[in-house]
Amino acid sequence: MPTVCKSDITASDFNQAYQRLKYLQHLSEYRIHQRNLIRQLADSLSGKKDQLACVKKEKTQLLTVQQKEKNNLDKEKKEQIAMVNSLASKEKKLKADLKDKQKLEAKLNKLIENAIRKEIEAAQLAAKKKSQSTLTASVDKRKPKIETKPYQTADGSSADARVYSVARGNSEFVMTIVDLTEKQTDEKTVLDHAIKTLAQDGEVKLDITHRISAVYGRQLSIASNDGTHSSVAVFYYKKRLYQIAGIAHPGENATADAIRFQQSLIFTNNAANRTPLEPVFQVFGRVFGTNN
Repeated sequence: MPTVCKSDITASDFNQAYQRLKYLQHLSEYRIHQRNLIRQLADSLSGKKDQLACVKKEKTQLLTVQQKEKNNLDKEKKEQIAMVNSLASKEKKLKADLKDKQKLEAKLNKLIENAIRKEIEAAQLAAKKKSQSTLTASVDKRKPKIETKPYQTADGSSADARVYSVARGNSEFVMTIVDLTEKQTDEKTVLDHAIKTLAQDGEVKLDITHRISAVYGRQLSIASNDGTHSSVAVFYYKKRLYQIAGIAHPGENATADAIRFQQSLIFTNNAANRTPLEPVFQVFGRVFGTNN
């Protein structure tokens, strides 16, 4: 080891060495401080990174849910549009069907009206060939026969029927009023049963809606097996069955008298068995086939 003499170390060298040492110490402390800052920053960035990853995950999940809801809404919207288009198409078809049925109903009504008009015209023509004075005198001389008879209702029970009848030549005129105030029934049931009873020994040739003022019922033309022809009208009004029949027996043509008698019934005091809108609803029921 070499020997160092005091005279060889100068103040300047010592100060420099000391300064270098202090510099190296400061540098070491700075590096340690910087390293700690870097670590803290790295830890902070790592935490923020984890937070951002968590936020990103939540947003991704939220976007997935929103996209799913959007897809569902788009699907529902498409279904609604398809349904609206389908309903519009059905509405158009229903309107066309309704128009066709209205035309058909108008055509059928016209045919029926023509048939009734021809039958009435034929009856009136036949009636003109007879002496009106003789007919009036003949009828006036005959008082109606009045009877109370049992009437079997649709449910099999019995009700009182007041029967007024007049016979003249080959003609018979019958007015029947059945009291149904104690029965639980309705118009359709009463009229259907009355028609069935009237036609049990014959065939219904004509069955159409009929009315006197605002009292609605049915008008019938019935050909019996024995050759008798009946012109009948039936009504259900105020819990009573009104049944007026002009009966033409075989032989001399008495159809005109039968039709004229069947058309002679009148209800007084503004009688009505329909509300103002009920006939309109019945027409729609016939058009759409909802009425039996």
